[in-house]
Amino acid sequence: MDFRSGLIVLFCLMGLTWAQPVKYIDCGSTSGKVIGVDINPCPNQPCQLHKGNSYTVNVTFTSNVDSDKSTAVVHGIVGGIPIPFSIPVPDGCRSGIQCPIKTGNTYNYQASLPVKTEYPSIKCVVEWELRDNGNEDLFCIKFPVQIPLKQSISKRFSVSRTERVQKGVNGLVVLAIQLLIHLIKSIAHHLFK
Repeated sequence: MDFRSGLIVLFCLMGLTWAQPVKYIDCGSTSGKVIGVDINPCPNQPCQLHKGNSYTVNVTFTSNVDSDKSTAVVHGIVGGIPIPFSIPVPDGCRSGIQCPIKTGNTYNYQASLPVKTEYPSIKCVVEWELRDNGNEDLFCIKFPVQIPLKQSISKRFSVSRTERVQKGVNGLVVLAIQLLIHLIKSIAHHLFK
């Protein structure tokens, strides 16, 4: 085996050790079939998404349709309410997929999932859809995550209970505002159809 082949094998093995398969539920993949999902890094489930970090979501799927484009739509489901979650690149054709998408071909969608420091510490379910030209789901998956408290041991004892409560309230306010914006958009969409 020459040096280049050895490097390729090494990088492939490293990728296998860092990317962990994730248990997910298919929530309505009408235009495709999910083959596998992994999140990097996610050594345990539910995935612990630490504030200030970014994670890679990989979904391998086979398309049942031809489509010139694909668009990702992501929600965090909290208390049964879907809250829109923006990702840096919603265009699936710029996320590892070679467009146009062809019937019967297998694709590896890869996206970044940034976790902002202002997000509240919470357990929720992520719903991730990739939609085709006709707004049908090439895939729709749900998987549980947890955003744990971000505290070092020294901070845990130096931050007062009042400060911790205030940070939690601020995070809930951010979620409430996102929910309100989503509701206003939904109402406007129905009024101006």
